[in-house]
Amino acid sequence: MATNDTRGTVPLSDLKDFKVADGAPDVRGWDVVGDGGRKIGEVKELLVSPEERRVRYLSVDLDGSSGRTLVPIGAARLDDAHDRVIVPSSVLSSVQGVSGYTGGAPSSTYERSLREKLGVGTATGAAAYASEHYDENRFYGNRHRLEGDDARRLVRMEEELQVGKRQVQAGEVHVRKHVETEHVRESVPVTHEEVTVERHPVSADAGLAANARIGEDEISVPVMREEVVASKRTVPKEEVVVKTRAVQDQQVVEEDLRRERIDVDDTSRTGRSAGTDRDVGTGRDANRGLGDRLADAADDVKDRVDGNPRSRPGRDATDADRRI
Repeated sequence: MATNDTRGTVPLSDLKDFKVADGAPDVRGWDVVGDGGRKIGEVKELLVSPEERRVRYLSVDLDGSSGRTLVPIGAARLDDAHDRVIVPSSVLSSVQGVSGYTGGAPSSTYERSLREKLGVGTATGAAAYASEHYDENRFYGNRHRLEGDDARRLVRMEEELQVGKRQVQAGEVHVRKHVETEHVRESVPVTHEEVTVERHPVSADAGLAANARIGEDEISVPVMREEVVASKRTVPKEEVVVKTRAVQDQQVVEEDLRRERIDVDDTSRTGRSAGTDRDVGTGRDANRGLGDRLADAADDVKDRVDGNPRSRPGRDATDADRRI
């Protein structure tokens, strides 16, 4: 790409006469993390508009085999404490859903698809970058110092309590089964046969005489009895179902939060006594008498109650002159 190209969006490294402005961090090479702090890639390049001298995109090389994607500058934010770039999960899922970017200047088709995924719209020209997604001040914030700006900035910080929840194991329930042996004794009725021998006299007229002969003979009669046969079989008797249910409790979270306060010592005005400095943001003398301060407080309450449009907090035209 020619280095004198001043149209569209081009990589900053392709423009020899351009550099990151003094006071703004060069995030190329910085880690890119998601909402939870997990690293998802690295800032490879800044894509800028040479005509507007503004950054429009971060070119991010994603970890693994996810390739490369563009993130609009206003959709990301700086992590000042760790010098890394944070991309919200919602933005990451949208930009990853647009394929076709391999580096360099993006095509107009790719940019339109990207804006559609982000819900920015499909406008072209300057209107396409009017969205807050392309506002680089949202990204740089207090670390962006414009060229020619002689103001010095002091950022007041404070800690905020962020309470989240995570699943931890509170215990474990073991349900086991084991084998017990029980001796069973049952009485079972059984039957057996017994042999009885009966003798009856036979007369000569019984018709047996014709076949009668002398000799040895024998008969066999089976004698039966019942025998107990015992066997075992396995049958299901009971089913045990183990379930968990969620029970909600209240747990109090306590933490000490720090905040910064700004004190102003103004020594620029000569002849001013050290005890007459005004409170920051109030415009009232810090050394006013106790009676005046109590009267001001009472008057503020009256002003809020009476609804007089001429009434103002503190001393105003509706108040009687008071001195102490």
